[in-house]
Amino acid sequence: MSGKQTYQCSLYPGGVRFTYDGKKQYCVRYLKVTEGEKKHKKTITQVPNRDSFTIEEDTCNGPAKYDFEILYVFGWSLSHMQTCQAERQEIKFAKQNNQLVLEHNMVGCVKNAVITDKENIKTRLTCKMDNINKSKYVCEMPKSCTTQTFRINVNFGQKSVSAGSFESNIIAGVSLVLVYHKQSKTVVVEGDQESLACAGNILEINLVAGTVDKKSGKACSVGTYYTGEETKTNTKSSSECRKKCQDAEDCNYWAFFRSNCELYKQRPTSGSSNNTEYVSGHKLCTLPEDKISWDIENSSKQFSLSPYIYSCKEAVLLAVYEGLDKADVHKLTIEHTPRMNVTLNETHMNVVQGNADFEACEDLQYELQCKTSESDQYKSLLNFTQQAVNMEEYQGMGCRVRAWMDENFLPQANFEYIGTAKEDNIGLALILGITVPVVIISLIMVICVIVIVRRKNAWEDNPIPDIPMEVRRRETLRYENDIDDEYYSVL
Repeated sequence: MSGKQTYQCSLYPGGVRFTYDGKKQYCVRYLKVTEGEKKHKKTITQVPNRDSFTIEEDTCNGPAKYDFEILYVFGWSLSHMQTCQAERQEIKFAKQNNQLVLEHNMVGCVKNAVITDKENIKTRLTCKMDNINKSKYVCEMPKSCTTQTFRINVNFGQKSVSAGSFESNIIAGVSLVLVYHKQSKTVVVEGDQESLACAGNILEINLVAGTVDKKSGKACSVGTYYTGEETKTNTKSSSECRKKCQDAEDCNYWAFFRSNCELYKQRPTSGSSNNTEYVSGHKLCTLPEDKISWDIENSSKQFSLSPYIYSCKEAVLLAVYEGLDKADVHKLTIEHTPRMNVTLNETHMNVVQGNADFEACEDLQYELQCKTSESDQYKSLLNFTQQAVNMEEYQGMGCRVRAWMDENFLPQANFEYIGTAKEDNIGLALILGITVPVVIISLIMVICVIVIVRRKNAWEDNPIPDIPMEVRRRETLRYENDIDDEYYSVL
C-alpha cells in the first residue's frame, strides 16, 4: 500500500467523530479502543461516508483521553493505520460580577457546578446554557460579604470534575466612600446597596488635635506650675500623675515636675515658667503622647460627631472605617475650624464667620496678609478682632485673611483671598480702556459695510441706461466747453 491514511478524531457528547484526511477511502471494520489501562475492540456497523464516520461512546462519563487504532480493509486483508487520539478539553471559567461563566465544547455534558469555601461549605450553583454560544454556561453566584478562596467542581455527566479555584469578593460594585456633612456634623458611609449591607457598623474617631472634654477645653499646659492645697505623691511621668488624679475621687487638677506629682481638689493658682519640665492641667486634659479615640456604632452607617465637636473649640479628627473586611479601610480627616465670608466695599472689609460654632467666640482672631510692592510674598500687616476693617491704606495690594483661636491650629487656618478696591478699579479701567475702542471701531466697520451693501443694491435696482456712443461724445464736448467758459469768465 502506497501512503498511509490519516484520520482526525474528536469527542462530542455521546460519541467520537472520525474525519478522513486521505486521497482514497477504505472500508473501516474495527476500532481498537484504549481507555486508560483498558482496551476493547469495537466493530463498525455504520458505513463510512466519503470523508467521516462516527461511533457511539459515553464520552460525558468516559475518560478524558482516548486512544484509537483504526483497522480497515485493503484488498482482501485487514490493515492497520496510525493511532488517533481524542482528548477532552479542560473546563474554563471566568467570574463576571455575581455570575460564574463556564465554557466547554462538550455541549450537554455540563449539568451544574459546586463551589467550596475555605470553611469547606459547599454551595450548588444553577447553571444555564447560553442561548447564542452553546458551549457557555452561566451560573448564578450567591452573594457574599467576605473575600475568600473558592474551589470549583463541575458536575460533568455523572462525574464531578475539578475546574480549579479563584479568590474573589462576590459583591458587585464595591464602592464605599466616607462623606462629612458639616451642618449636621455627621459622617455618612455612601455606596451601593449590596456593599452597604455587608459593610461594618463601627466608625473609629481619633483625636489628632483639639480637646476631648467640654470641661477641660484644652490640652495640658507645659511650663505652668500650681500653688495651693495639694496632695503630694511620686510618679515616673506626667501621664502617670494625670492617671492618679483621674483615679482619685477628690482630684480635679494635677501638676508634675520631674518625679513630683501634686493633686488638687480645687482649681489652684497657676504660674508661668520657662522650665518645660513643669506639666499641669485638668484631669481630662490631653498630653502630646495621648492617642484618644472613640468607637461609634450605627447600623444605618450615619455617625454623629456632635459629642466630640464643641463650639469655640478647634479640633482635627481622623475618621477610620473598616468597610467589607480588614483590607477595606477608609479614612477621612475632619477639621473643625473657623470659616469666613469676606466682602469689600470702597473703603472697608467686612468679615462674617461662616461656621456657626465660632460666631460668638471671644478669643477669635483674624490676620490680614498682603503682597507689598517690595516683595511678591505675603506679609502679615494686621491682626484684628473686629468684623469691619478700614482697607484704604492697603489699596492696590493682593491680600488674604485667615481666622483662628489657638495658635496650635494655624496650620489648619484657611485663607480667604481678596482683591482691594484700587486693584479692582485698575482692572476695571484696563477692561474699559481695551473694550471701548474696540467697540467703536467695530461699529464704524459695521456702518461702512451697511453703506456699501445699500449702494450696491441701489445700483442693481437702477442701472445706468445704455446711451449710444454719439450721444456720449456730444455730451462730453458740451461739458468741456461749459467748463472752459466758466474758467475764462473767472479770469
